[in-house]
Amino acid sequence: MTGATKKISIACTSTKTHGYDVTIGDGAVSAVQAVITDRGYSAVLAFVDPNVSQHPLLKQVREVCSKVVVLPHYGEAVKTYDSLAWILQQCMQHRLDRKSAVLAIGGGAVGDAVSFAASLYMRGIAVVQLPTTLLAMVDSSVGGKTAINFGAVKNLIGSFLQPDAVCVDPAFLSTLPAREFSSGIAEVIKHACIEDGALVQQLLDQRLNECDQQTLSEIIARSITTKKNIVEQDPTEQHIRKILNFGHTVGHALERCSHDTKEPLLHGEAVAQGMLIESLIAMKLNRQAREVLDTLVRLYRFQGISTDIASFDEDKLMSAMLLDKKNQSGVLRFSLSFAVGSCSFDQEVPREVVLQAYRDALANTGLLF
Repeated sequence: MTGATKKISIACTSTKTHGYDVTIGDGAVSAVQAVITDRGYSAVLAFVDPNVSQHPLLKQVREVCSKVVVLPHYGEAVKTYDSLAWILQQCMQHRLDRKSAVLAIGGGAVGDAVSFAASLYMRGIAVVQLPTTLLAMVDSSVGGKTAINFGAVKNLIGSFLQPDAVCVDPAFLSTLPAREFSSGIAEVIKHACIEDGALVQQLLDQRLNECDQQTLSEIIARSITTKKNIVEQDPTEQHIRKILNFGHTVGHALERCSHDTKEPLLHGEAVAQGMLIESLIAMKLNRQAREVLDTLVRLYRFQGISTDIASFDEDKLMSAMLLDKKNQSGVLRFSLSFAVGSCSFDQEVPREVVLQAYRDALANTGLLF
């Protein structure tokens, strides 16, 4: 939005009421300055993804931070115990106190790890999010989930810490690699499929990698609004927030299995494949769910996302799925979309149905996709 920003206010209630604004559009980086000034933090330590450490937009941020440090890793490599310890060491070394704040600048993994560290340091200090990837903008920076991986299990150790503010400037996306951008599109598609049929149609009419900054800002805002509406009802994922995991039970398992390959899947790539497979699962439970699969395939083809499915050992894939946090007593539970614009959570699915859906997706004879 050239010369203008949009604000989305999010009210989340968990152990206490915590509301914050998400500022979206051209000039949103300036909102970081305003938040830091208005909140009156005793100190602000910024942690920056090495991929954007030299970005011109960060000049404004440096002016209001006590210190800016560049993280030694990015992506999933930053979501480890060693990286967490390094972040906490930096907080201690720069003498942050309970009135201090950290600023997370980077992709979703950076936001997850830095926010988790903030939730632990002195039993919790403030965090402000400045996401720089599409996936982080529309998904991980909003909602208060923080985590690191453990034993190759995605987000196994984490907490909830709502940010004080989220500032989304699409200008960062002009330097984002095409593969990373496509990874973010998958999360936009997910939000559309589970709750916003009108956004589905918009995504079938407008290629995100071709639209202008104003249109992109508006689509980002719409996607975030979908997540906001769900998170406000269930901040700590006890019930309806689980629908945001559509595609993630299978997706996280695919992502984990890919870690030992030459080219590991990005999170959004794994979720995109997960949504196709989980749509096949939904079809096996209810044939009317075919509409969801057909819509996903149309969206992927129009937006330039592959419909190919990664092939892994079934036992390894199932073992990874059984570690999903939604499962109970060893029973697989999924969030499944049976109709475009809606989603159901806590759907129990037999293992054989899951594996057959995976086999069908791998076969991809043309009858399905």
